[in-house]
Amino acid sequence: MSKKFTMVQFEVMDGENTYHQNHIFFTSDFQKMSDPELIAYFYEGDKNIKLRTESEGVYWLYDEMRTCFVRKIYPVGLVDCMLLNSYGVVSRVPSEEEIIFKKKNNIVQFTKRTLHEKR
Repeated sequence: MSKKFTMVQFEVMDGENTYHQNHIFFTSDFQKMSDPELIAYFYEGDKNIKLRTESEGVYWLYDEMRTCFVRKIYPVGLVDCMLLNSYGVVSRVPSEEEIIFKKKNNIVQFTKRTLHEKR
């Protein structure tokens, strides 16, 4: 069974200090974003910000003082999200209004057939 949410654990290196931060994404959004987009969205608030690369998989945050990379990924359900939130592992659980890649509509468009193709 697929999970509706994905928890991403970021590791931030700030000089000699290293710390982790966790954020919950909708799985549908997570699957459409690359690691730098996830980092830019969480730390800068905009997934379209281009982060400078420190090394493979490690990116400079916008302030150019810290580096960050995606450490681990956990698929989680709503009950798990609420539990993680109550324990302070994550700061919040996203709501339906916060979906990053919203569906335009759910209508499937088929190509029109010509008269000769119809049977």
